[in-house]
Amino acid sequence: MRNLVHKLRLFEVSLLFFCCFPLVIDLKIKALIAILFGLLQVFLIFFQPYKSKSKGVLLPFIMVLPFLYLLVTLLYSSNVDQGIKSYERYSIILIIPWVFYANRSYFNGATLKKVFAFFAVVISILVVYAVSTMIFAGTFHEMLNSKAGYYIVRTKFESVTGLHPTYFSIYAGIAIVGLVHFVINTTKRKYHFPVFVLLSILTVGLLVASSKMLIFSTVLSVIFVVRKYLKQRKYLIISGFSILIIAVLLISLKPTRQRLTEFYSAITTKSVDHNNPDGMRKIIYSSSVDAVINNFWVGSGLGDEQNELNKIYSIKGYDFAVEKEYNTHNQYLHFTLVGGIIGLFLFVLLLLTHLVIAKISNNDLYKAVLIIFTLSFCTENILNRQDGIFVFAFFTALLPYASWKSIEGQVFVNGKFLKQKLTGVQRFAGEIINQFDKNKIQHKIIRPNQKNAIWLILWEQVLLPFYLLVCGRPVLVNLCNIAPVVYPANIVIIHDLAFLENKNWYSKPFQLWYNYAIPRVALKALRIGSVSNFTKNELLGHFDIPSYKVKVLYNGIPTFKSSLDIDEPIVKGNYALSVGSINKRKNQETLIRAFLENKDLPVKLVLAGSIDEKLFGDSDLTEKINTAENIEFIESPGDSELINLYKNADLTFYIPFYEGFGLPVLESFYFKKPTVVSNIEVFNELYSDFAVFADPNDVTDIADKCRETFNNRHSIIETMNDQEGSITNRFSYKKTALELYKLIKPLTF
Repeated sequence: MRNLVHKLRLFEVSLLFFCCFPLVIDLKIKALIAILFGLLQVFLIFFQPYKSKSKGVLLPFIMVLPFLYLLVTLLYSSNVDQGIKSYERYSIILIIPWVFYANRSYFNGATLKKVFAFFAVVISILVVYAVSTMIFAGTFHEMLNSKAGYYIVRTKFESVTGLHPTYFSIYAGIAIVGLVHFVINTTKRKYHFPVFVLLSILTVGLLVASSKMLIFSTVLSVIFVVRKYLKQRKYLIISGFSILIIAVLLISLKPTRQRLTEFYSAITTKSVDHNNPDGMRKIIYSSSVDAVINNFWVGSGLGDEQNELNKIYSIKGYDFAVEKEYNTHNQYLHFTLVGGIIGLFLFVLLLLTHLVIAKISNNDLYKAVLIIFTLSFCTENILNRQDGIFVFAFFTALLPYASWKSIEGQVFVNGKFLKQKLTGVQRFAGEIINQFDKNKIQHKIIRPNQKNAIWLILWEQVLLPFYLLVCGRPVLVNLCNIAPVVYPANIVIIHDLAFLENKNWYSKPFQLWYNYAIPRVALKALRIGSVSNFTKNELLGHFDIPSYKVKVLYNGIPTFKSSLDIDEPIVKGNYALSVGSINKRKNQETLIRAFLENKDLPVKLVLAGSIDEKLFGDSDLTEKINTAENIEFIESPGDSELINLYKNADLTFYIPFYEGFGLPVLESFYFKKPTVVSNIEVFNELYSDFAVFADPNDVTDIADKCRETFNNRHSIIETMNDQEGSITNRFSYKKTALELYKLIKPLTF
């Protein structure tokens, strides 16, 4: 049966079948289409081609949540019967997100193209039928000879199609942007002419329907879709020319010209013309706002919203509005009136969730359709009729799950490091991304838009996991120790556990945060990368983590230097260079004391790094550095400065009390500079072949090793040259990136 289902392409057939609903006028037949579609989707659940890697029910839950909340409002509605009758319309919007979620493995890019193309053909057929009927009925001739030509055309159009012009315009707008997106993304010229014909037909239909907001939103969506396919100047010229043509058409055609005239009259006069729809909207919106204020927190309840509006109309003397029972004509106001601020929040959350998925999946068609919906909601209660609910439920469920398919298999990277100060941890992240690019490993960096430290934590711990959970819960690669604590699909690189070694090395807020976050991240992570065996053993010792979850992924020989040339030396004379963040753990204080107490050393000390006293606690290191005669400090050097400093140094120091890897040691090796390092476990693991070891607590030993290394620097350099092949092979960012990808791949494909 499974093979037969796939051979007949029943999933695609069911989608195309549903796209035929605009051709049906009878509401009972439309309801039958919805029921048959739902039953077929349930049937298809049992014959899926494979088990989808995309997971998480947060998206379908958010998609139905605003409408479930409307059901809750019936508890305090005084007109429950009317509320239940209204709620029956939402049944399909509660079903489609779940059946599409269950059938998400069926979706692919080709399915989306077929659906939009078929929908465009369906709407074009409807336009041809409606316009030809109106021509033969003499509607357009009657329009030209009547002052109410606009109303004659719209009324006839609605009677022929069975659709309110606003709803038809939504259909036409979606069809147009779908065709435009298709034609600019296809290389097959054979499709250009039929697409042009369909676009022409749909444009005629859009102009005949004469819905101002939908014409505007469609034009805006089309401009948005084509923006990145044209050079800026060409794009601006074409966009401006298109807008000019549309403006001329709007002014030239009688129905649209009449609509524009009425709109201008409505906004420039204080009186209300009952025959001017735009004038009526002024009293509708002002009355709706008053009704919302009266029911701000929890709303009126579903079924009572029209009674609340009618009360305001009566108070203001708008008896004709009471008689016509004008609704809010704004979907946002409707949700606020019915469900209060909570109802509005849930509805806006739904729209923002769609925007997040469209942005992360880089789906311009999705974004364009959202533009049409969000703008049309400003002028109509689109979801108060079955025609609006059908199209909204269908396309806002179709597009996100198709986007999930495009996301499947991608490597997602936590991009917080791009907004942080550059230290060894951030440099590791940058090098891995560089290797992903070079080795054509598909990845997507999700990055915050601000640098504020508090904001970065909120972004990483709240917004980032939300983004990912509504995008199918893809695997997230976190390259800099921390990951979203609540997110269940993390791969995290942990560089060290220094915060557990000595609480005095860090500020109290930092210590509290890392003590809370790191254990939880480590325990929940799918896989952990550690930058040394030392760090791996620390992880296994401190946390109850199975050994198979932790993979050693070394730092590599830095690559950022190869493309930059050396300039005039920044520092004159002989000097020893120490690179790294200036803080207690890095132990620059002992190094400074060694140089202060041994003025006869053959070199002066140059410290290069950043001092973050706010993060690492109060320190008087700055004062000691500034007052020393044989010590220079270069704060936060860029790549070119760092290259200059390394190339002109006689030797380097890196003597921290505790370290997870010690990237500056590899940087020194790259430049073939003799290196004095701390005699600690991790450095004995990594650098015993070429480094000189010193006691990080012994000022005398540090000074002695400085003299010894300076005097023997040439023989040490020869040893480093002999070791270059093995060291370069052992410490390679390419090797590390590929090993990391091996961890990721089984979890994403």
